[in-house]
Amino acid sequence: MKKILLLNLLLLCRVYAQDLHEVSISGGGGFSSLMYKPSLGKQSEGFDSRFGFGYSFFVTSIFGISTGLEFAFYNAKFKLNNFKMQYQAIDLEEDVDFIFSSTLSGYEETQSVAMLQIPLMLQFQTNGRYKFYIAAGAKAAIPMSGSHSGSGNVVNSGYYEEENFEYTEQGFRGFGTYKDKKADGKDNFKSSFLASMEMGMKWRFNDGISIYTGAYFDYGFSNIFKKQDVEKLQQMVEYNSANPPNFVMNGILNSQWKNNDAPQAFVTKITPMAIGIKIKVALGLGGEK
Repeated sequence: MKKILLLNLLLLCRVYAQDLHEVSISGGGGFSSLMYKPSLGKQSEGFDSRFGFGYSFFVTSIFGISTGLEFAFYNAKFKLNNFKMQYQAIDLEEDVDFIFSSTLSGYEETQSVAMLQIPLMLQFQTNGRYKFYIAAGAKAAIPMSGSHSGSGNVVNSGYYEEENFEYTEQGFRGFGTYKDKKADGKDNFKSSFLASMEMGMKWRFNDGISIYTGAYFDYGFSNIFKKQDVEKLQQMVEYNSANPPNFVMNGILNSQWKNNDAPQAFVTKITPMAIGIKIKVALGLGGEK
């Protein structure tokens, strides 16, 4: 009887024990944003997804340090309607300057950034088989790729001063109405640091396996948008002198607009932010506390 009680006690201690080392794989998702205040138009959040690999070292049964690698995807949305632009362009065929006018309506754009994140987190947890945990720290965020994808309706025209006439339907000159014109391209971003926090429950099972279920919150410390010379930014609808029907659509992160005849960037600062749910499966590697 004593042997049975001792064996049960040892098994109970094994279940409640905390391994010194844990390796894990995780995945999650929720709402994210490349937070910015556009000088024109409206910005809104997108969806976030992430997966990663982690390692934790527990100094005591309730305190540990975690690191690893995590891939996170941040998104944002932008809308712009009835935006008019006008500037001087060159008609190479006629060898003459003219005023190019364009109206962009119903324009919607999504910006996306893939980040490699390296966390350094301090974790506190309760004792017992089922533990409440909270982790806080920082992450180094390194951009792996950035892109935008947009579309809208465009109406182009050209006013020729010498003729005192505005052309509106000459497709061979890039004038007319164009439905659902695409604006796809790459964007450049900088590395940053994020403040990070997680909290939830840790469910301990036999054989050193634990499952974490919780919520996360990340917020960028600094601007990840690379500073650009506003004077060198293109117009959102860029007249193509070499091939007028194939005019260029630029994303807002690479475009300017005229504010009282002064060029102004649509965006100058971007801060990543994400909040969502994460599930992590951890395997203890022994050396129990």
